[in-house]
Amino acid sequence: MPSPRKWFSILLVVLACLSVALAATYMASGRNPRNSDAAARVVPDNAPDVVFAPGVTSGRQDVDAFIHRFITLCRENDYEQYRLCWTAYGMPISRDRFNKLYGFARKITITEIMPLPGRDEQDHPSYLIRARAELANPSVPYKDVDLMVRWEENRWAIAPAPSRDGVTDTAPASRSATGPEAAAER
Repeated sequence: MPSPRKWFSILLVVLACLSVALAATYMASGRNPRNSDAAARVVPDNAPDVVFAPGVTSGRQDVDAFIHRFITLCRENDYEQYRLCWTAYGMPISRDRFNKLYGFARKITITEIMPLPGRDEQDHPSYLIRARAELANPSVPYKDVDLMVRWEENRWAIAPAPSRDGVTDTAPASRSATGPEAAAER
């Protein structure tokens, strides 16, 4: 049987190995201080204002917190985090399109958050988010946009909303105020 001195030496070696392993794991994780410190994040000047219409809430703190987090990272123009919030079952818009659309809206008003009927996944129904974007384009003053929040793989995710006629698109459902949707993309 090893002596107490040998046990102590073995314990020190194990602790040293664990310390090195933890330090290596932390360094390899590539933590970016910008992503880990919310206070250091900066919202660019051309970010749209995002407001919730009075009384608009999902009624669930976890869903509301996820929606607020998603809005914040979009306002911070953080494409990588935007992609992480997107559903695993569809492709988000490209980085180029994300950057083009970023300064396109002046103000976005969340007008409604409601559970989607027939989409009950136990304790996690899907939610439809309806918003109106006031655009910088005078020929198209606003655009209505729908997104969906759904529970998948033990997390909330943003997904394309079912269109108003019941067909799901690969991009967020939207309607422009005047003219075809293509006019809003100019």
